[in-house]
Amino acid sequence: MLGATLFSQETGSIRGTVTDKAMNNEPMLFANVQVKGLETNFQTNFHGNFEITNVAPGKHTLIISYAGYSTKEVLVNVAENEISELQTTLARMQVSFDDVAGLDTALEDAKNNSQVNTANIK
Repeated sequence: MLGATLFSQETGSIRGTVTDKAMNNEPMLFANVQVKGLETNFQTNFHGNFEITNVAPGKHTLIISYAGYSTKEVLVNVAENEISELQTTLARMQVSFDDVAGLDTALEDAKNNSQVNTANIK
């Protein structure tokens, strides 16, 4: 038990809130939060809050993502026996059909293939 107490004193925590930039900073429910380099994913709760415990002291990058939103990386400095606080927003992805490679060619091919050649029909 003493070993567990000593081990826990060598770590810190990251606590934060993720909000939706386009929706007047409304909380983002179930946004994904991951410490870069670790496989464990965390999710925000109904208030957009998350907490990651037992994080080794030092600089860490959080990867914050949500479907339909741009993924964001945030640098966090974790100190031993401290809670690092973070508040961040995510912005919706902006997709333009002009940006989609090959879309104009695919649309033109579909248009040409849908036309019926009536010259040989008698």
